[in-house]
Amino acid sequence: MTRPLLYAGSYTTAQEGRGSGISVREVGRSGELLAEQQVVALSNPAFLALGPELLFAAEEDPAGRIVSMSRQGGRLTVVASADSGGGLPCHLAVDVENDQLIVANYLTGSVASVAFSPAGEL
Repeated sequence: MTRPLLYAGSYTTAQEGRGSGISVREVGRSGELLAEQQVVALSNPAFLALGPELLFAAEEDPAGRIVSMSRQGGRLTVVASADSGGGLPCHLAVDVENDQLIVANYLTGSVASVAFSPAGEL
């Protein structure tokens, strides 16, 4: 039986954080976090959004980038990145049709919609 996975974003040293990017850990039967399985090095991936086959990250930097990753086989693989449509993206949501990513940008006070393919192309 496959164990559930936990994806945790973090602030990296680029923003005086101590994280390394996105950490992937298995969750044990009683809810304990098991050994780290993978780290995906991104700049300040502070907010994550989960799709059926994809994981999206907001790189919370003034330039504002979003990153899509495949979750095949429990491993994250970066597929694409794109401009968030503003600065300091701070929230993401996948729409109900599973083909648009809604991005809120803190610095510019803007909201953008970014289309994505089933494979994660932005």
